[in-house]
Amino acid sequence: MNQVPFIGASGRTYEYRVISSTDPATPFPGNFLFVSLNNQARIVYAGEADNVYSALSSSDLGRLYEVACTQHGATHICDHLNKSKKGREDEVRDLVRHHNPVLNV
Repeated sequence: MNQVPFIGASGRTYEYRVISSTDPATPFPGNFLFVSLNNQARIVYAGEADNVYSALSSSDLGRLYEVACTQHGATHICDHLNKSKKGREDEVRDLVRHHNPVLNV
């Protein structure tokens, strides 16, 4: 499972790449999701960053991911390249409106 589609409130589909230890997060601008990929794909948290790898390496997001896993069933991190800051912010809003991730409240 390399790619997972997520639909936003707008109806637009965003293709996210499942990050693994052999294929880490990109050091480029993009969006990222903490997700549960058990029975069906469920977004626990959606975010964006100028450098996805650096953001996910931060202690703050590390703690948030731990909460996402231990308290909300997150099983994976996914990313999606997006150079435009406004585009990234719009994408997060679109996904949050449709999926209501528990940690984006």
